[in-house]
Amino acid sequence: MRLRCNGNPSGSNARMELVIAWEVCQVMSKHILKRILRLNLETIHEAQASKMDAFALYMGI
Repeated sequence: MRLRCNGNPSGSNARMELVIAWEVCQVMSKHILKRILRLNLETIHEAQASKMDAFALYMGI
């Protein structure tokens, strides 16, 4: 989300745009971190399942 200001931004407009940009940045950062965490957890689960399958094969189960 990018806001534009016509002409030269005045003090209050510039501050408001900065606050909005900061809030958008925080929301995007949280979304990205949650996605990374989810991918890491999926990778860990896949690795654990693979190890369990290998162990089961080794034990002849």
